[in-house]
Amino acid sequence: MTKNLTSRIVILICVLFCFSFQTDNDWKDMTSKDVAALFAKYPTKKSNLGPSDVEWDNPVYKSIADTVLHYPVCVFMIYTKQHQLEQDSLQKAEANKGNKKVRTGILSTWHCVPGQPNVIPVYAEANNEIGKSHTIYEIVFGHVQAWILCAYSPIAAIFSNVPDFNAGMEYQGQNIGTEIWTETHTRYLIDKYDSIYIWGGCVGSKAKYTHKGITVTVPEYYWKIIKYGNNTECWLMPNSPSEGYDMITQRVSTVDNLIDKLKFDPTKVLNQN
Repeated sequence: MTKNLTSRIVILICVLFCFSFQTDNDWKDMTSKDVAALFAKYPTKKSNLGPSDVEWDNPVYKSIADTVLHYPVCVFMIYTKQHQLEQDSLQKAEANKGNKKVRTGILSTWHCVPGQPNVIPVYAEANNEIGKSHTIYEIVFGHVQAWILCAYSPIAAIFSNVPDFNAGMEYQGQNIGTEIWTETHTRYLIDKYDSIYIWGGCVGSKAKYTHKGITVTVPEYYWKIIKYGNNTECWLMPNSPSEGYDMITQRVSTVDNLIDKLKFDPTKVLNQN
């Protein structure tokens, strides 16, 4: 059996696994222990990208996280037209049941990858230190591969809610500003293209917060590259409370400039192979 054929079979099994949960709604009865057992089926491995970098490949995306800084260095996924069709179908099914939101229960919970420390309390500590603990949080879990793009099945949505490997500390302004612009833009493009290749991640250090011996770094920038057809778009987005949706044109970058900033080529570090 060739390596290529083996890879296709593995992908098919993963797709069928996710679909089975989507159709019979077993995911609604899942507990945190079930999620941990699911995640454990995809063990992490040491990455050669950096001394504290660890790679996690799962059915939804590939990710390299810095386990000292506690943010994703590079995350890669392929978003397809079929994903959007499944996503819209799932949303419609929930709406027909009178549910306004799909993102509830286990789908709205954050889960850490087995073997990695629980950084979730550090986020609460960060907001407490900046006086935002009793308001809508200023520092939030910032998805690199967007939850809305991963919500084509419940299991895929669960895989998206992972600190370190798919989320870092992000200011809410940037989260609902330039970051969400790139996500909306991607959903618009999938109407015209069969698939979109997406790379994203964090770089730099803006601040650090510590809780019970665990320190999480607030990245200075979030970045993203998308490829579709013969087109490539790239953004380097400052992680700032003052970022806005309409500031995206100021955040356009070239891939070469981004590579110079990161000191690696994301498209070569993680890809479909």
